[in-house]
Amino acid sequence: MKLLRIQLQLSQRELATLINVSRSTITMYEKGWRNLPSEAMIKLLQLEALHQQLLLKKALSSRQLQTFLQPRMQKVEKALNAHAQRAAADATRVAYKLTQMQEHYAQLHQKLAFIHHLMEAATPGSRQLSRLQDMEENVLEAMSSCSPDRQLLVQYKLSLLKARQQAALRIKDAARQGGADVKLY
Repeated sequence: MKLLRIQLQLSQRELATLINVSRSTITMYEKGWRNLPSEAMIKLLQLEALHQQLLLKKALSSRQLQTFLQPRMQKVEKALNAHAQRAAADATRVAYKLTQMQEHYAQLHQKLAFIHHLMEAATPGSRQLSRLQDMEENVLEAMSSCSPDRQLLVQYKLSLLKARQQAALRIKDAARQGGADVKLY
């Protein structure tokens, strides 16, 4: 009886209702402290026989199951498609930002090299050297916003967005095939 309850995920109360006995009678029967009334035993045997028949025939036909699952799977596909599109759009935006950072850093690096060359030619203590040092400081400050360490963080974000897009697409494909088991790696 307990096996039947577990397989059908029935509570003691639900099984008691099905065979017309109290829940405490079911509890005592499962512990071996009491026998079931003969009418309840007959109903229990009928339920077990019905369960076995249904196991052999498959309780829900595949058409009924498909009708049940199809709208749900379509919702999942639609949501995952939206996630994938959003991740792709964000990845495009972040990739553009990364390219801009790299180009800006390269330009500032050239400017800094040019300033350093001019500083070598300037006379020590002159106004020109002071202005060049100010320019150098400004360039270094501007470089901090697009420095290689910041570029790495943006590359990390880009990788995450691409992985998010791929995961959404893989799971969407699995949903289309009707499976819940998806290998992401």
